[in-house]
Amino acid sequence: FRVERWLLWSYYIWLGFTTALLWLTPGSVSGPSELAKALWKHVMMNLASIILHRVACVSLFYWLMESDFKRGIPADVLDKYSKVETYLPGCPLSPCRSAKDHHLYNSGECSICYCAYEKGEHIRVLCCGHSFHTDCVDTWLVAHQNRCPLCLGVVGPAFDDGVERPVSDCQAGRHGD
Repeated sequence: FRVERWLLWSYYIWLGFTTALLWLTPGSVSGPSELAKALWKHVMMNLASIILHRVACVSLFYWLMESDFKRGIPADVLDKYSKVETYLPGCPLSPCRSAKDHHLYNSGECSICYCAYEKGEHIRVLCCGHSFHTDCVDTWLVAHQNRCPLCLGVVGPAFDDGVERPVSDCQAGRHGD
């Protein structure tokens, strides 16, 4: 990243220096030299490409933010990185993390539809410890976004950007059973 920034600033300095040189250098009586014409063309083409690049990046950013681009995860990945349990009243739902990491977020009702869990219903427990009806949360996770609707924790494999981070059992594909 540091090298990229250095190269970018070197490029901008080069364009500024070339433009200043062309403005400060007096033209000959017969008009600008071939070198001066070529340098002006070089500067103008590069400035136009910089402006076009910036406009394209901003336009693409806004288009992606406003689009209905599917950001969900496949159902088989969802099954690998979360647990589906059958609800039994009085039994706490166990998240896929170990018991010491249990957040006790389970309130006995789905935070999406606000309905209480009924005996025998299938409940999906995410890595963060939040639980929802499978029908409610699967629609969100598969069709929209691979994040918990409450805490926005990632559901699925951990993103590898080269930075060391603790990985939960769920992100490693282990349920801690």
